Amino acid sequence: MPIIGLLERYGLKQRAAELIGKVKAATSGKILSIYMVIRTIAAALSLRIGGHVEFIRPLIYPMAEGADKNKFEELPEEAVEDIKGMSASVENYANFYGQNVFIAAGGVLLIVGTLGELGIEVTEKQVSNASIPIAVIAIILVIIQLRLHDKKISNMINKNK
Repeated sequence: MPIIGLLERYGLKQRAAELIGKVKAATSGKILSIYMVIRTIAAALSLRIGGHVEFIRPLIYPMAEGADKNKFEELPEEAVEDIKGMSASVENYANFYGQNVFIAAGGVLLIVGTLGELGIEVTEKQVSNASIPIAVIAIILVIIQLRLHDKKISNMINKNK
């Protein structure tokens, strides 16, 4: 936590926004889609790269906001709040649906234990394998949601002009 505070104090948010601002085709939806895929894979491998405080607030959200500010120049407050919400939700989606792909995840062990108590014998590998298509479907649905989010922001900007 102290490291995150130091990074923010010395301009991590601004640097992240500037970096993404140089990519002309970037939008908040595209940035968040890429993060969704990376974060889901990381969760499936039980790698902890994310978190709202450690990663979303200081890095991912400013990058997403910077992409839209570069594209539209002025963002209404409603658009900024939408980007904040989508940034946070992508972290939750990716972690929630990706973590059970890892065979030794707590959720997998809980499912196996609960089903075992109910007399349904399953292995950790079966639960993990069943979680793979769910994680893929979650990625696809979130990418669709983020495309719609980009259209919503674009329509909001065009409406305000």
